[in-house]
Order: sequence, then structure tokens, then C-alpha cells
Amino acid sequence: MRNYDYGINAISASSSSSTSGSLIAFIVAIAASIVIYFVFMDKKEENKYTGFVKNLYDFLHFKINFIEAFLKIAYITTTLYVTITSFSLIKVDVALFFMTLILGNIIIRILYEAAFHLYNIYLNTKEINNKLK
Repeated sequence: MRNYDYGINAISASSSSSTSGSLIAFIVAIAASIVIYFVFMDKKEENKYTGFVKNLYDFLHFKINFIEAFLKIAYITTTLYVTITSFSLIKVDVALFFMTLILGNIIIRILYEAAFHLYNIYLNTKEINNKLK
């Protein structure tokens, strides 16, 4: 009689080794996070750092925001994707092409404007908070 395992044993062996690797990575990440938090995140030491370490300190304390640039790049990418994809619909249905081209880009614009408004609310609240201090 033939044994047909269809590679199931190989799959389970590779998944158990990747699981143990993931567990080790998780434990190392937790240990490194605790060390970084207690050594590097103390607010008393804020004025001590300069150069790259100061930038790293500001980054870890969320004083540097990349969300604005990320939102702009994501907006351009999704708009181009919808526009390019809509042209593939010309062969299927011209009405669907125009709906995707126009409505798709309008919906994307509305969603990203809402995200920018939330970000602007955050910036204004932060500015008001700084003025009150």
C-alpha cells in the first residue's frame, strides 16, 4: 500500500520551526523594548541628547510625525491605482469605467480629506495645549 501524505508532514515540520522562531523573536523584542524604555525613554534626560540620538529620542516620543507625508503618498498611490484600474473597465462597460474613474477618485478624495482634517485637529489641539503651558 502506498503512503500519500501530500506534503502535510513537511508543512507541519516547517510551521513548528517557524513558530519557535517567532516565539524567540517575540521574547527578544519584549526584552529589548523594556531595556530601551528604561534606559532611553526617561524624560529627565531629554536635554542630554544631541544629533542622531536626539532625533531618535524625538522619534520614540512621537515628537516627529510622518503621517502627513504618508497620507499624501498614499493618496497619490490610491488615486493612480483607481484611475489606471478604471481604464481596464473600458472593454467591460463604459458606464462602469466612468463611474469608477469619477466616483472612485471622489470617494478617495473625501476619505483622505477626512484623514487630513483629523490630523489638523490633532495639530491645532497640540498647539493650543502648548500655548496653555
